Amino acid sequence: MWQRYGYEHTLRSEEAAVSVARYILEDPVRAGLVASIENYAFSGSSVYTLEQILEAIQFKKEWYRRSG
Repeated sequence: MWQRYGYEHTLRSEEAAVSVARYILEDPVRAGLVASIENYAFSGSSVYTLEQILEAIQFKKEWYRRSG
């Protein structure tokens, strides 16, 4: 179901794309669905492995730690 306050946004720089990709990957962790990004079944793509994506956005586990 679409949320009323959602809207589309065009990314204009590589820096913004990295920030958005990191946010999307961290979302299931923030929502409490999984303890780590690697445990979320829907992370990744049909073209790149999750490891390749995490490397591309220079993801560091210490950037985001779920409390609890």
